[in-house]
Amino acid sequence: MADAAIWLIFFNFVTHTSFVLALLYFSSLSIVFLLLFKDIFVKISAHTMKRDLLLIIGAFFLHVATYWICHRFLTAPLELMKHNTASFMQVDRYFIWVKPIDSLLQQLMIIVLVTKLYEQKVSIRTLAILLGVLFGVAHFYSMQHMELGPTALMVFFTTLFALVMPYLLLKVKNGYLYNFMIHIALVDLAALTFWGLFG
Repeated sequence: MADAAIWLIFFNFVTHTSFVLALLYFSSLSIVFLLLFKDIFVKISAHTMKRDLLLIIGAFFLHVATYWICHRFLTAPLELMKHNTASFMQVDRYFIWVKPIDSLLQQLMIIVLVTKLYEQKVSIRTLAILLGVLFGVAHFYSMQHMELGPTALMVFFTTLFALVMPYLLLKVKNGYLYNFMIHIALVDLAALTFWGLFG
């Protein structure tokens, strides 16, 4: 419900084209989530060392490199861009600056959801299926105006990622960092794929 409300507000009052407003919107919501569920985030990051945070710097470096490669060596998929405002399709300043914060907010919400349900004795397998369905439906809906091929490709990889999220978060040290890195990596891979194949 929270995710739906956040995106409903975003698409109706903020949008991808309002760069500064979008940056403030996702940054503010991320801070609010961190404060509201501070106990959960403190617990999940208890064994994280300062050097582990270099993983995030590395992920952002690759994210910036993706932007550079797309604009330096590839061609924008103009036809697809007409029908979809997804950041990996546009590869604009929203993609390079706002998308990581947008992904952070999504990951924070997933951490809270998974943690709360796991505390209620919901199994990791059930959590995986739940996230797989949620991610699959959400990405299919967001790309419904595109051709079946690109849509199926994106839905497949996002659903596959969603299936392993609970295990990473609950059973792997620094799993929340890996989740964030994979999330950004999938966005970058999508940008390279769509610009490379359909540009």
